[in-house]
Amino acid sequence: MVSQNTDGLHIRSGFNPERLAELHGNRCLEKCKKCGAQFLRDFRTREAKKVHEHQTSRKCEKCNGILNDSIINFGENLPEYELNRSFEEGYKADLCLAMGSSLTVTPAADIPKEVSKKGRLIIVNLQSTPLDKIAYMRINGMCEDVMKRLAAKM
Repeated sequence: MVSQNTDGLHIRSGFNPERLAELHGNRCLEKCKKCGAQFLRDFRTREAKKVHEHQTSRKCEKCNGILNDSIINFGENLPEYELNRSFEEGYKADLCLAMGSSLTVTPAADIPKEVSKKGRLIIVNLQSTPLDKIAYMRINGMCEDVMKRLAAKM
């Protein structure tokens, strides 16, 4: 699963974090600059007042290094590992369910486009997107409503 949301709901839902690429970070996740350790909190970790400042007031529990929030703001590079993994999985996928996205912000918007070249793209969104014309199916609805109906059928 690829997510551009930072709310952490995907992990809290029980979805396996090893199968998740959070392209814009997670507001509850801190990372150590020194040793790379990660700490998932039950609160928002971002404390900075300026957009491109990420240091939090906490120290790493493993090495006492500086902890940073994991949020990716506009103008900052997406995490390379997550982005590469997202495209690798996209190339293998035969179905992409793009939900609640304008599909305008690249490079993330390029992933559904790649899937549509050999598989099926289904878009769930209230507004039109630039990829509507290449989608196998377009559902004009709220993500929550569509997922409830899909879950009831499964």
